Amino acid sequence: MAQTTQINFRIDENVKKDAEIVLNDLGLTMSAAITVFLIQGKPMR
Repeated sequence: MAQTTQINFRIDENVKKDAEIVLNDLGLTMSAAITVFLIQGKPMR
């Protein structure tokens, strides 16, 4: 299993609430969505 780390950041409350609604509809957690975003930003080799 991959080792995990914690990331903390601040975001506008309304942005977070709206994102949670969309992500819930997609069956994703906030953590999973951020992980997908970060992986997609990684250069492919």
